[in-house]
Amino acid sequence: MTKTNKHLYDWIDNATYSDLLNKWRHIPIEDCEYFQGEVGNYFAKILGEKKAALSPSQQVQVSKSIGW
Repeated sequence: MTKTNKHLYDWIDNATYSDLLNKWRHIPIEDCEYFQGEVGNYFAKILGEKKAALSPSQQVQVSKSIGW
């Protein structure tokens, strides 16, 4: 983690699954540093972990609340 990316990692660590999924679905990849390089890999890892911590019905509820 570089010092300049610390704020990105901090946001990812403190975000809920809903926050992460919303960003994943609604921000264009080319406009978002959260989805590039090392930070992008970390984002995907944490998103998967937070998803796995929820029951399937909770996952669906979050997904439906965000929409596509």
